[in-house]
Amino acid sequence: MRRSALRYWIGSLFFLLVWAIPLFGGDWKSAVVLDEKGRIVYAYKPRRRLPPASTVKVLSAMVVIDHLPLERWVRVSRVAEAVEPSKVYLKAGEYYRVKDLLCAMLMASANDASVVLAEAVAGSQERFADLMNAKAKRCGAKDSYFLTPNGLPATGQYSTTLDLAKIMRIASRYGLIVSALSRRYYRFRSKRGREIRVVNHNKLLWAKRWSWIKGKTGFTRKAGQCFLGMFRKGRRRYFFAMLGGRTLWGNVKELARKVR
Repeated sequence: MRRSALRYWIGSLFFLLVWAIPLFGGDWKSAVVLDEKGRIVYAYKPRRRLPPASTVKVLSAMVVIDHLPLERWVRVSRVAEAVEPSKVYLKAGEYYRVKDLLCAMLMASANDASVVLAEAVAGSQERFADLMNAKAKRCGAKDSYFLTPNGLPATGQYSTTLDLAKIMRIASRYGLIVSALSRRYYRFRSKRGREIRVVNHNKLLWAKRWSWIKGKTGFTRKAGQCFLGMFRKGRRRYFFAMLGGRTLWGNVKELARKVR
């Protein structure tokens, strides 16, 4: 009986160590929080190279805004139509405004919208990736290499939470990016009038207690749960990134709690 009780308590302790501690302390592989001046407030393996998933769409949005007028109509290619989900199911031959596709990409993580925009800017996803890498360096990101505009898996593509948080800090200066990450819903139409409605993947926007956290989700099987975002506490703004999590919203909230 005593041995059984001992096994029970050892088993319970093991469970707490393996599951409860990561749950309350964050189960990410890497995470970082920066203040407005780019100083590190919290960090856990911030330079660890990991797949960034759809968090790269924030960088892609900056590149697009730098190169294209927001009101320009751009055409959907067959390559863009065929891209795998998440997507808003754009059809080849349709035309959409740049600003609408940016909102679809940032809010609903539309991979097809990201390909349309990449092709409109650079002619191909490969050439667009060159622009992404150049922009990332200008943002202070020194340990990243991007190959796709949407974060879909690609051999050799990686980033770090420190680099991504630096990118988010610069992205906060782009009005459309901040607006898109703050909206719950968005509607837009093709040039011929087909309506598309998107819902923001950031579920915290519906939670009163946490709606002040804005950001971009990301997930692939290899990358795990990821998030790149920003929030304000008092008069100060903070920028953060989390990669390789098993959970998402608990991790995001835990990172926000790191700032006192």
